Amino acid sequence: MTPRIIILLAFVCLFPISVYAQHEIFPFLAEVTTDSVNVRAGQSANFESICQLPRGEDVVVVGRSYKWHEIQLPFHARIFISDKYVILLNSMEGEINAEGVNVRAGTSIQSTILGQLDRGARVHILEKQEGWYRIEPPRSIHGWVADQFLAFKSHDVKREEKVTVSLPPQPSLEEKEGVVEPAQVVPVDKKFVSVTGYLRPCQDSEKTAVAPYELVIDNYPAYYVQGVKHILDEFAYATVTIEGTVPIDIPGRSLNLVIVVSKIQRVL
Repeated sequence: MTPRIIILLAFVCLFPISVYAQHEIFPFLAEVTTDSVNVRAGQSANFESICQLPRGEDVVVVGRSYKWHEIQLPFHARIFISDKYVILLNSMEGEINAEGVNVRAGTSIQSTILGQLDRGARVHILEKQEGWYRIEPPRSIHGWVADQFLAFKSHDVKREEKVTVSLPPQPSLEEKEGVVEPAQVVPVDKKFVSVTGYLRPCQDSEKTAVAPYELVIDNYPAYYVQGVKHILDEFAYATVTIEGTVPIDIPGRSLNLVIVVSKIQRVL
């Protein structure tokens, strides 16, 4: 066999291996390459769509079956669990009370089973439907995306697994809104707090520019949350513990209840 043929055969053999290896070392980060991509409950377009992904969104790929990639579900995926197997701890948190409880793609026992949760697992409840709870996707529950809609991005998925983040100091709400001229600013006494609740986008349209999120505690928006938005975005629609400062409640002074975040941690 001539040297030229040997080289050609070596190239043909090695090239597919290198491409295959690049994509099949799990987990890896992938980017959605088109608009409104369905995340499905199984490895076929016949399975239910549990959410859609916008172009450019990053997803963590954890496995593959034929031409489908298994991904960690985004927060807005619609998944459900029967309320018979959930003990309510408060209006937004529950605990699984049996072994092998099915998590489904819809509010029916005919809906596809996405996975199971065991006794003692905690779930965050997003909404109540008749006989069912819609829950925040646990890390162990996955969905499927056709591989043609994903492009390999990186094997560095650490940023997707971030649990705790420290944020730099932020200007106060009053400073951002420009309500008071600098020369007239009245010192505001502040105290350090650590609070746990559900982080969601601010529902008060007048405050979203300066406090993009609010912290819900016992089903009540207890704090406007001020911090670095792109970092807070990674913790949206999750139960978190926030450390930061809030104004001290002084009689006769009207203050917005704003927490300026110094550290945020996901509650797993």
